[in-house]
Amino acid sequence: MCDSSDPPLEALIDRKLRELPELEAPPTLAPRVMAALQTRARAWWCRAWWDWPAAAKAAFIAVALALGGLLGGGSWVLNQNVQMLSRQWADKLPSAPPIEEALWAWIGQLWTHAGSISQPVWLTLLGGLAMAYLFCLGLGSVFVRVALHRRSDRH
Repeated sequence: MCDSSDPPLEALIDRKLRELPELEAPPTLAPRVMAALQTRARAWWCRAWWDWPAAAKAAFIAVALALGGLLGGGSWVLNQNVQMLSRQWADKLPSAPPIEEALWAWIGQLWTHAGSISQPVWLTLLGGLAMAYLFCLGLGSVFVRVALHRRSDRH
């Protein structure tokens, strides 16, 4: 490796760099830094879910799955003993059909009635759903732009 330093060139570059004016931070830097510090200072349960500690996320998922298994009868992934315990606990709760039974009954009714509806009605319904989707998409875009515009005015 060749070490070819040129002291006069280094002195010239150093002098020119020192003659440059000081750069100022953008006016939005301090508010953004303060907002980030305030976000980090909040308690973990007040932050977004993905910012929670891993143990809290795991506990939340475990509790949610346990409640779902208890209320749903546990028939999807649990063995017979756990299903029996789940039924005993569920019998103590107010009576409600398991979610999958209600969903399949609803789908069966929908399928039965769907055959009696004519094609122009289906096309009209699909067109109306597409228009409602586009309306919601546009309205959401407007809300986001207004919110971002107001946020940028504060800084």
